[in-house]
Amino acid sequence: MLLDLVFAALVGVTASFVASRAREGTFLALGAMLALGPLLRLNHVSPLLAVLATVLLGAGLLYGARLVRSTRRGRDPIGRTAGFAAGALLGLVVVLTLSTALPIERSALDPNQVDYPPRMVTGFAGGMVQSSWFLQAGRDILFAPLLAMSSDTLVLPKPVASRLHDWLIIGEPWA
Repeated sequence: MLLDLVFAALVGVTASFVASRAREGTFLALGAMLALGPLLRLNHVSPLLAVLATVLLGAGLLYGARLVRSTRRGRDPIGRTAGFAAGALLGLVVVLTLSTALPIERSALDPNQVDYPPRMVTGFAGGMVQSSWFLQAGRDILFAPLLAMSSDTLVLPKPVASRLHDWLIIGEPWA
């Protein structure tokens, strides 16, 4: 529960920050979300090339954000509303990316058994990790191809988990 509050606060803070930048923030948030999948795939091939592409893309996004800056001084309710929505989506993407980043735990007795979130986290943090809705959603995203045929109840609808898996996960992390 506490971990979910932290994740929800991260989504809220991101949404508020992007909304404060109005149209510029909307442009940056949407550009960052669109670039995430290709940059993850590029990082899988060459981390150095991915860093270079990220720097160049960031510079391009900053330049583009200046071009879409609202010329109106003061309030821009449409820009702020669009910024809040884009910021909330960006925050959610960041949280889902974090929720799929924990290591997958394998059973020493049965190598075909994998656990996510890992059960090796113990104590107070272990309880937070195991009960987190966001980490259960991360499990659904990570194992979407495996869970597609199962009758398990998932946190996310199977088509949503499958699409997020295709976008955020490279390869088969359980293999």
